Amino acid sequence: MGGISGFFARSPKRTNGLDKVVAHRLPRACTVRWNFHNCTVKTVFEHKDDLLQCFETIRDSGEFDPNTTREAGGFVRILEDDTFRFFLELFHRIMPHVDVLYNQLQKRTVNSVFVQGIMQEFTDNVKKIRDSLPTFCGEHSSCASQQQLGKKRRTLGPGELQMLATEVCDTILGHTKQRFSFTKHLISATLLQGDKFQQYNRHFPEEALDTTMEAYPLLNQSKLKNELSLIYSNDEFKNCRGAVALYQLFMQNNLQDTFSETNNFDQWFEGANIIPAGVSIVTDGGEPNPLLHPLGHTEQLLVLEGGAYEL
Repeated sequence: MGGISGFFARSPKRTNGLDKVVAHRLPRACTVRWNFHNCTVKTVFEHKDDLLQCFETIRDSGEFDPNTTREAGGFVRILEDDTFRFFLELFHRIMPHVDVLYNQLQKRTVNSVFVQGIMQEFTDNVKKIRDSLPTFCGEHSSCASQQQLGKKRRTLGPGELQMLATEVCDTILGHTKQRFSFTKHLISATLLQGDKFQQYNRHFPEEALDTTMEAYPLLNQSKLKNELSLIYSNDEFKNCRGAVALYQLFMQNNLQDTFSETNNFDQWFEGANIIPAGVSIVTDGGEPNPLLHPLGHTEQLLVLEGGAYEL
């Protein structure tokens, strides 16, 4: 998937070739916005036939350099591969739910009930996809068998496809449960959001502090509350966007002892690596860090990290 994105990103001439293919098929259509960065799965799935025709044209036209021609030929084989097309459609069904989950977890006002609710919704949706696999695999295999008549390329049967697709869904569900089984750290993150310090100065977040104490019982709650109250009332801290920024401010101004309990909380919080920059979802076009490569054809899936805030 990343290869297809990179193929067109490196050359306007190649993208123009793709535009010509679409313009020929749909002469009255508006120019297609080729979003190969954030929505690679969606883009490739919806335009797989256009892409295939484009790669065939590049391969056979003689108008491109040898490297481009060779790459195009490789993509023709990939896009014609039945297994690739199957997993492309599978991830096309999964990724919208990933996007919804990601967007919900970017909200600055979350609590454990909210997180549990959206995680349950995400889990239910993935389970529905998993439960639909027998029908999906059967229909795909039937269609693929008709298309493969006269071709010698081996294709996977519905049983093999279902086994692999079930493994994909189970892996997603397993990592989701593992990463979000403990949500108290998510609530603790809200105590260190600089954009909420002014609000906290007016109304101290008692509930979030109580949740933090459940997550970090070794902290001195009274001392931590006093220190946080001072931080919330001081304008110098309001530009801190999260745990790392606050820790750096402590270090730069030798405030570790003055705010010792907050500093301890901050360091434990960072050390737990609970809140990377948002929920790290390696989607279509992101940096490859997959949980699973079913058959080596897909370079995307999702990695659900246990957090939703910027450090």
